[in-house]
Amino acid sequence: MTVSDCIAHSKQCRDMTVYDCIAHSKQCRDMTVSDCSAHSKQCRDMIVSDCIAHSKQCRDMTVSDCIAHSKQCRDMTVYDCIAHSKQCRDMTVSDCIAHSKQCRDMTVSDCIAHSKQCRHMTVSDCIAHSKQCRDMIVSDCIAHSKQCRDMTVSDCIAHSKQCRDMTVSDCSAHSKQCRDMIVSDCIAHSKQCRDMTVSDCIAHSKQCRDMTVYDCIAHSKQCRDMTVSDCIAHSKQCRDMTVYDCIAHSKQCRHMTVSDCIAHSKQCRDMIVSDCIAHSKQCRDMTVSDCIAHSKQCRDMTVYDCIAHSKQCRDMTVYDFIAHSKQCRDMTVSDCIARSKQYRDMTV
Repeated sequence: MTVSDCIAHSKQCRDMTVYDCIAHSKQCRDMTVSDCSAHSKQCRDMIVSDCIAHSKQCRDMTVSDCIAHSKQCRDMTVYDCIAHSKQCRDMTVSDCIAHSKQCRDMTVSDCIAHSKQCRHMTVSDCIAHSKQCRDMIVSDCIAHSKQCRDMTVSDCIAHSKQCRDMTVSDCSAHSKQCRDMIVSDCIAHSKQCRDMTVSDCIAHSKQCRDMTVYDCIAHSKQCRDMTVSDCIAHSKQCRDMTVYDCIAHSKQCRHMTVSDCIAHSKQCRDMIVSDCIAHSKQCRDMTVSDCIAHSKQCRDMTVYDCIAHSKQCRDMTVYDFIAHSKQCRDMTVSDCIARSKQYRDMTV
């Protein structure tokens, strides 16, 4: 069975990189990256630097071409781009933001969250240490990208002159700058928020989205009668409340299933499947594949662990596994077949 046949009839092959393909068989040797990108998901996780490094296929493909025709580039940071090739060397962050999706959705917080490169760099550090940031004002930042979206107004006020005179209402009206300031903080630190109700807050801005229902219920009458489902339906207020907490503290969640929770909000995102299985009936019928498909719940559970600890995985094929998550990305199909009884009768 050729790789193209494999790609055509199943998801088993779709996460095999072109490099692996080229390395292990004649089947892939003559398939170009563009062909690969065009007809399958085979190439989706190959970064441009790898591409440039290992074959002639990519050598002459520009980053912009890459961005234009495939998902190949989607995970390459501007920093990586600048570091590894001439292609990016002279492209500014603003240019990047202007011409492609590559930069447009990368926030400082995302940067900090996903790599060592940014982990300790604050927006103020960014402004202080490089040409890229030093002349960009917060309003420009807010206007043209999501770079600033996770900087709170209080942080803004605290660290620079740029924000000093901007009111919370102005902030709410024109940008995402305020979205992470909780109402209680707002009420506590200024006159600006003192008379704004939670419902008004929810209705007109993202200011309230990180206030949990529990906090809401605990500190005011404003939330007392708002159900979790209403909360989830109309705002991001509930996103960080776990199902366990929900079940533990109120009647509001009693009848909401984990799958419903996962499907419509970020409420469940940090609850691992084993915890779920251990503490409630809510999870017992949710398959790992469903879990993997719609949330980050399962992302760190290995196939081995899955097979070892629950019934949940026993009927999940490698095909399904490879198809819907990054769980398997570093495990070859042959390794998978070799090390488990589950797959002993499944041929590549």
